[in-house]
Amino acid sequence: MISVVKMPLYLPEPDHSEVLSGLYQHRRVGTYIINFIGILLE
Repeated sequence: MISVVKMPLYLPEPDHSEVLSGLYQHRRVGTYIINFIGILLE
């Protein structure tokens, strides 16, 4: 738990932005899956 809290503190800025962009892409994939399920349910 402590290592998870400490980890962002010593991450370089470029790596941090890569993590944020990765989270954005993951969220976008999640919306694609939700839309696909919505199409199946119609």
